Amino acid sequence: MGIASSPGGVAKIDLPVVTVAEVAKKIEGAKAGTDGIRVADTLSTDAGSVFGWFLEAGQSGDFAKASSAFKSAAEIADRLADIEGTWPKI
Repeated sequence: MGIASSPGGVAKIDLPVVTVAEVAKKIEGAKAGTDGIRVADTLSTDAGSVFGWFLEAGQSGDFAKASSAFKSAAEIADRLADIEGTWPKI
């Protein structure tokens, strides 16, 4: 539909050991860009990845762009149906 997508900056960070120190270390690494994998660069369907894609799409504004595109497409379909007189009136 010709709508550009941009990365939202969401990263997947593995946390095998859950401690306050390890979480703090991973957060600092993510901020520095030395830890984590950008979700936009993955094709994985492993546990958590699909949820990460949803976060990425929301953060980047892609859900809003898709909603707007579908709304425009529905308006076009409605106009075409009205021209042909085939759209049922409710």
